[in-house]
Amino acid sequence: MHILPNTSLGFDLYNVNSNQWDTLEAPFLCLTGTGIMIPNYTCRRQKNVAALLTGATWTASAHIGRLLSLYKYPQVSFGSFDTILSDRRQFSSLYQTAHKDTSLPHGIVLLMLHFNWTWVGLVIMDDHNVAEILSDLRGEMDKNQVCIAFVEMIPDNVSTFIFNSVTNSQIMISTANVVIIYADNEYLSGLILYIDYYLVNWIIWVMKSQWDLSVGKFIFMLDSLHGSLIFAHHHVEFSDFRKFIQTYNPFKYPDDHYLALAWNKHFNCSFSGPDCKILDNCLPNVSLEMLPRNTWEMDMSEESYNVFNAVYAVAHSLHEMIINLVQNRPQGNGEVYTNPWEVIFTFYILRIVL
Repeated sequence: MHILPNTSLGFDLYNVNSNQWDTLEAPFLCLTGTGIMIPNYTCRRQKNVAALLTGATWTASAHIGRLLSLYKYPQVSFGSFDTILSDRRQFSSLYQTAHKDTSLPHGIVLLMLHFNWTWVGLVIMDDHNVAEILSDLRGEMDKNQVCIAFVEMIPDNVSTFIFNSVTNSQIMISTANVVIIYADNEYLSGLILYIDYYLVNWIIWVMKSQWDLSVGKFIFMLDSLHGSLIFAHHHVEFSDFRKFIQTYNPFKYPDDHYLALAWNKHFNCSFSGPDCKILDNCLPNVSLEMLPRNTWEMDMSEESYNVFNAVYAVAHSLHEMIINLVQNRPQGNGEVYTNPWEVIFTFYILRIVL
């Protein structure tokens, strides 16, 4: 199926910080179309933003979602599934691309049984999902006679967890040689720094999701997490994605400043400061494929797959909406202007159909 023929979707990137006020700054700038935050005002005259894609943390999506619900703006979250984001009373315009991990506790326990690991530790994020997660994991473990040696809670304050006293950490004093880390990327970084700091290299780590390799050591083979077992959602591989990454370079995409910075960092190419355009001193035929996997992953990650689905969900919704508009108003001038609430309605219809 060809969607949005003769149409290109543009995009803007906004950095979202952990501070709640800074988190709301980005959507305000996007909605107003200016360099300053002006609530209830927009400088976008005709072509509005079709939707906002948010992630990767549930907290960022939640903060932004409460704001966008006031304006009935469509929001698609590409982070891990979170039950609270499914609350239509709070987030009337938010949709999640990730699915709930209904079979993950069972899969983790099957892995424990396969290797005969019956005395394991559990590290879990202390948030609104902790009671449900503990209930599911304990239920599966009790049924299969897998015992929990300890439960270590990760607090919201990552620095408190990293520099906690060694003697107070159950990870360090427990006799369990296998530890399940039930946390997402948002808090895995703090835990990985903790493990590196204390050189905890005698434990087999089992993680519920992929983690960002950029937060680890540069020498991955000597990392304390080397050899860890990581669960990942199964998804279809896109051959075109790898081909795209193989040919992705700043000469082909000169307006991509982040790509120029990557070439400067990894291949020592020089670039001009103001516009970040690559100048010279580059080796011929270099590509991201030449970098080690702990620096750049060529395969589509779970988060990338969710971003892919989020973009296509928006594109399909716009496509269906434009078809309906053209059919209902065939004598138009060929230009179609959409309202955000129309995209939300199309999202709803597509979810019912699919």
